[in-house]
Amino acid sequence: MKKIEWLTGFKGVLAMLVFVHHFYLFYYPYFSYGVNNIDNVSPLVHGVIYSPFNILGFGGELAVSCFFVISGFLICYKFNTSDKKSSPFKDVVNRYFRLLIPVFISMTLIYIVLATGVLRIPNIIDSLKKIGLISYYSDFNCNYLSVIYESIIGVFTFGSSYISPQLWTMSCELKGSIFLILFYSLFNEKNKSIFLYPIIIIAFYNTTILPFIFGGMIADLYFNKNEIMNYLKKWDIKIILLLSALYFMSFTYLISDKFIYKWLGYFNSNDIYGLTHYIGALLLLLFLLVSNISKKVLSNKMLVFLGNISLEIYLYHWVIINTISMYMTYFLLKYF
Repeated sequence: MKKIEWLTGFKGVLAMLVFVHHFYLFYYPYFSYGVNNIDNVSPLVHGVIYSPFNILGFGGELAVSCFFVISGFLICYKFNTSDKKSSPFKDVVNRYFRLLIPVFISMTLIYIVLATGVLRIPNIIDSLKKIGLISYYSDFNCNYLSVIYESIIGVFTFGSSYISPQLWTMSCELKGSIFLILFYSLFNEKNKSIFLYPIIIIAFYNTTILPFIFGGMIADLYFNKNEIMNYLKKWDIKIILLLSALYFMSFTYLISDKFIYKWLGYFNSNDIYGLTHYIGALLLLLFLLVSNISKKVLSNKMLVFLGNISLEIYLYHWVIINTISMYMTYFLLKYF
C-alpha cells in the first residue's frame, strides 16, 4: 500500500514524542509525577508541570493513542482501496509476523548489548542512583530463552517484556488489528459498517481496542461520507476540531481538579484518562484530514524520514536512554 506522506510525517512527530516523554521520565520525572514541594523546581517549571502544556510528562501516552487511531485508519483504508480480497486468517497471520520480526530482531540486539555490558558501567549506575536518576537495567538478570519467549508470545499476549517494557503496546496493536480485520471481513459493504460503530464503541469503550475503532470509523467517513467530510472542511469547524482535540489530549491527572477539566475528573481516572486521549486523537486525525496546511507541514522531508523509521525509534529508544544517554550524563555531570 502506497504510503501517505503527511501521515508518515505525523508518525515521525509521534515517535519523537514517545522518545522525549521517556527521556524525561528517566531524567526529570517531575513532569510525569508532579512535585510535593515547589522548592524542588523553579516556578516556571512548576507552572508547566501543572498545566495543559505538560507535553514532556505525557506526550508519550498521547502519541500512543494517536498511533492506535492511525493503525485503525490504515486498516480500514486498505479495505477501501485494495482490489484484492484476501482471507481474514491470512491478514491476521501477516499482521502478526509484520510485528513479530522487527520485535524479535530488536530484542535480540538489545539482549546482546545488555548481556555484554557495553555502556553499562557499575560506577556510572551508582553515581546516577545517588542523584535520583533511574537506571532500568541496573540489576540486569535475563537469559536469552526468556527473550525468545517474550518476543514470540509474551509481548503479543500479555504486553510484557523485561528488556523492552515499552512493547506493552504491541499486544494492544495486535488485538486491535485482529478485531478490525475480522470486523471489516464481516461488514465490508460501503455504508453498512457506519451504523455498527455506535454498538461496538459502547461494547469496547473501556478497552484499548476503542482507538482502533475510532480510526476505522474516520476512514469509513473519509471514503463513504463525502458530505460530512466537506462540512468539516469549513474553517470554523476546523478550528473547533483542533481546539477540541487539544482540550481532550491535554487532560492529565495532575490537572484533573482544574476548572475546565473538572467534569472529566468526575469519572474514574483510570478509565477517563485513556478515553479522553483516544477522543483527542480521533479529533486530531479528523482535523489533519481536512487541513491542507497541516498536511503540507507534516510532509516535510525530515518528518517523513522520522516517520519511516518510527518503528525503529520505538523499538530501540528505551535501551538507548538506559545505556548511551546514561553514559553521556555521567560525564556531563562533571561539567554541569
